[in-house]
Amino acid sequence: MNSLIFSKSVNLPTKLSVAITIAMLSACGGSGQDEGVAATQAQKQSFAGLAIDGHLARAKVYIDSDNNGTRDAWEPYAFTDNDGYYSFNPNTLKDYCADNASKEDAQYCLRTERSYDNAVIRTEGGYDALTGEPFAGQMSRRLNSVTAGSNNASLVSPLTSLTASLSEDETAALLKKLDLKKSDLDSDYANSSGEVNNKLLNIALKLHKSVTLLSDRLGDNYAALGNEAGTPADASFKIYEHLANEIKASDKPLDEILADTSLLKRVAQQTENDVKALYDFKKIALPENASDTTKFDRVVDSASNLPAVVNELIPNDKTFTLQEAQGGARALEALVIKSIKEGPNDATVDAAIDFLRNGSDDARQNLVDSLSGDKADVSLLADNSFAADNFVTPENTATATQLPATATTFSGIGGNQLRVADTDAGQAPNKLRDIEFEVYFNGDAQATSGSLNACAKYVKDAKADGTLGKGNSRGELIGGYWSLMNTDDKKSSYSILLTFSFLGANYQAIMKSAGTTDINGVTYQQLRFDNNDDYRIWNSEKGMQLTGNLPASSAECQTRLPSRIGI
Repeated sequence: MNSLIFSKSVNLPTKLSVAITIAMLSACGGSGQDEGVAATQAQKQSFAGLAIDGHLARAKVYIDSDNNGTRDAWEPYAFTDNDGYYSFNPNTLKDYCADNASKEDAQYCLRTERSYDNAVIRTEGGYDALTGEPFAGQMSRRLNSVTAGSNNASLVSPLTSLTASLSEDETAALLKKLDLKKSDLDSDYANSSGEVNNKLLNIALKLHKSVTLLSDRLGDNYAALGNEAGTPADASFKIYEHLANEIKASDKPLDEILADTSLLKRVAQQTENDVKALYDFKKIALPENASDTTKFDRVVDSASNLPAVVNELIPNDKTFTLQEAQGGARALEALVIKSIKEGPNDATVDAAIDFLRNGSDDARQNLVDSLSGDKADVSLLADNSFAADNFVTPENTATATQLPATATTFSGIGGNQLRVADTDAGQAPNKLRDIEFEVYFNGDAQATSGSLNACAKYVKDAKADGTLGKGNSRGELIGGYWSLMNTDDKKSSYSILLTFSFLGANYQAIMKSAGTTDINGVTYQQLRFDNNDDYRIWNSEKGMQLTGNLPASSAECQTRLPSRIGI
């Protein structure tokens, strides 16, 4: 049954858990984090696969056995590894479900004791290795059967998401209409070991970024999604379903369908009706503007431009290496982030669309080339005004698209510790804040991944009399794992993927080198923590240092992170 409605409850993290993780990670990667751990070795059946928009690192992947768009407490899940694989990585031949798998490896193992007919596998959250940015939305794939005792391999992508709600005959007809083959549903079109399949990447980006914009707008309006027990993280899977139906019913090519504002608005409204039904079922009050028929006008206008933008950045008639494709995908991602963050009377989205659609070929190519390297900074470009003179020269373009010269790579971090703090102390007497954490990266100097320990202090909206705000903590001991992300040489990176486990809940974040800043005559290293369409920059005075004795308790963490605001 295709329905958002769901009557069972999901255990949610405690307020303290959420607050501490916000302090550590500037919030969790993706939404709908779950209590519990990934599927255990006691569960007998594993199945493997790959999550790909670009390859999705640290995405949550689970069996949605009742097809309600959310992971229920009894449904097994795991995370994807740095290459986007779960259960088995064919590049490294790593079997994450082996009997002797380490605890670190086992987090990537998806197991089930049950056999399913007509189940759906879903992925959400994580980080896109193609862009280096948090992945927004949800992807799906229908499995006709998941059989205990056999290996069930499945690739999950925007193409499989489009067909997840269709029968086999409907899927065959839709693929024929899009000039695709059934085997394309299993194509790793962004494989780093060979040429990118530009046709499939072009289609996948058009589909998912269109869905992302519509889903985000619905999420803005219907805040219970992903926040209320038993609701899906977002409405992506229903948007894919209604979009698939529109494509089936249309005799137009895909680009014309995705550029049709009336059609996109109809898809948004159909999905909104599903969300309203869920609200009604769960007795949640509708937002005040639920009956406003104009609320999707702006987002469908922006989304309708995406096919033309993608055709300029990832054209069908050109062969790409993965690095070349990264530049175009990152430019597109900056536009999507800009559209999501768009405020009232913000003309910069239109300016970005105009540049990417109609700007000079040389200027646009300079932009794509500048975004193809390891120092590309998508968030910086997303904040750019796209004024006419911002990309006149390669130097202008580099300033707008790349990390500053003072940004340094992470390398040899095993055996080191890093203390990072928010330098904003808030305001007395009732809005004091003290956010600080210290991470201890375990492993030797040559390690590119490993376990970690961390002390976290999160004090926000505290009072001068010592009363702490809700969910605050003076210091908590947290455990997890780290790994370098998106590296060519596998030895260094400007980004570190972090996975933390606290009070039985798992969270992900990406920490990026962001250069330096001077505060009161002191030079600090800046570290950026990304969370979907938001990011925060915190500071480290001493940077990486050799780790001394590891903390053994939360009480010891409180000693190591004394109050900086006198309470």
